[in-house]
Amino acid sequence: MSDPAEVSTRSSSSMSKPLSRRVLTALTIALLPIGLISAGLSAISYDDAYRESIALIERRAVRLADEVDNIITDEGLALRAFSLRLDLDDNLNTCEAALTRIVDLEPMFESVSQIDASGRVTCRSPGGPDLNAQEARYAAKGFREDNGRPGELFFDAARRNVIFAVRDRTAVSTPSGIAAVIPLTALQARLNEVSRPAGSRLAVQVTREQPTSLEMPEPIVVSDGRYGFRAPTRINGLMIEYDEPVPAFSARRLASIIAPPVMWLAALAIAWLTLRRLVIRPLRTMQAGIDERARSGVVDPLEPRVGNTAEFAAFAASYDSLADKQRRDREDREAALEKQQRLVREVHHRVKNNLQIITSLLSIKARDTNVAGERRAYGIIQMRVEALALVHRWLYADDHARGVDVGALLNDLLASLESSIENVVGVAVHLTNRFDRVFVGQDAAVPLSFLITELLAGEAARLEPGLSMEAHVELLRTDEGHGMLTISGDDIGGATLSGEGLRTASGRIVQGMTRQLRGELSYDEDANTIMLSFRLGNE
Repeated sequence: MSDPAEVSTRSSSSMSKPLSRRVLTALTIALLPIGLISAGLSAISYDDAYRESIALIERRAVRLADEVDNIITDEGLALRAFSLRLDLDDNLNTCEAALTRIVDLEPMFESVSQIDASGRVTCRSPGGPDLNAQEARYAAKGFREDNGRPGELFFDAARRNVIFAVRDRTAVSTPSGIAAVIPLTALQARLNEVSRPAGSRLAVQVTREQPTSLEMPEPIVVSDGRYGFRAPTRINGLMIEYDEPVPAFSARRLASIIAPPVMWLAALAIAWLTLRRLVIRPLRTMQAGIDERARSGVVDPLEPRVGNTAEFAAFAASYDSLADKQRRDREDREAALEKQQRLVREVHHRVKNNLQIITSLLSIKARDTNVAGERRAYGIIQMRVEALALVHRWLYADDHARGVDVGALLNDLLASLESSIENVVGVAVHLTNRFDRVFVGQDAAVPLSFLITELLAGEAARLEPGLSMEAHVELLRTDEGHGMLTISGDDIGGATLSGEGLRTASGRIVQGMTRQLRGELSYDEDANTIMLSFRLGNE
């Protein structure tokens, strides 16, 4: 069973964290309030900078809306000036020529029409859109009311043009006037000439609400890092939609955003470097010295390498003293272990020699008898003793920590069985093999050798003397810690595993060795193969 103190030590070491991580965590927690304050300051600075950028976009949208108002105002003033200078008479040709000159002088006017007090278009410039009856009557109504406004502004029926109508101040008795049609596309083209940032987008929009309730710029949602506003003009239903990429922050703004967290990180880094130099680096130096000593057995003192702090120097001195004591204890244990290994090897060597003596005695006894049955019995016992002697020879020769090299052991065993079976049973045996390189302990090597000896001897014993037997022996690793022994050949009939064979001495030995190996023994009659699955005890 495991020592409870050792289990507790392993558990605590597996749950412990590096000192550097604990120190960094403690510093982070200690400086967390400052970090939160710096993060808040950065967030406030970022929000201010973002709001300032949005306000700049809003001002541009308002300026463009004002530009629309200025364009309309300028065009209205120009139309009023033309109306004062025109001397329109009843001659249709003269009227159309005069209105055509106005269109030529003002490119934004697509067409100009004269309207009498009843709302009838008396003449118009050739080309361009015509005013319908409703639009003409609406313009004439403004002429008659004479409300003091510079003119009437309204959309046409399709809401694609703006109509600007002014009264002819020279016609007092019968109020009349002229109306100019300004396409929204011309207004859009004039706005496109206004200087604005690259990547910005501008559109003249018409809404169906009359009058519009929009008095202040309204933000609009634009994707891809853009922001925009919808700004009203003085024409009900006419608005400007403007958006642009959110401008990059200035260097001053970036500095105000980045400075607080940078200062917090700098404080954290300074504290970390200080503790690293005074605590963590000496500890790592000590750890490196300890690892070097454990790896190479260097006995140089640890104390001079841990810095000039008294606490670490005292700790290193204590460790050096303890390490020196452990070194002496280890040398004593290694000497005792080496002595024990020599004794174990000597025991195996003597057991092997004693078994060889027993083999020789059995051989002498077999030669002294004339009874064939006795000679065969002595020979079978001799084969079993030789198998055990081979195991002890390999236990003596191999590394005791790894166990017995099964492949090498079984190679020797099969070579010995080829000659022994022929001498005892009178059957010429030819054995081939294939072995994986595996190692087993004495508890598995002995029963495995006995079992192979009994199976091969039992199969040879069922044949008539003077015949020959060929067999193939394999020992392969099937998975982690398990092996599969197979004995196959045309002459393999499973005699030892049959009903009568199980009651013989060989059969009982095979069953006992199988139980000792904690294995499963079977015979495939169709394939003439004996199979043993067992656990490799030393792995």
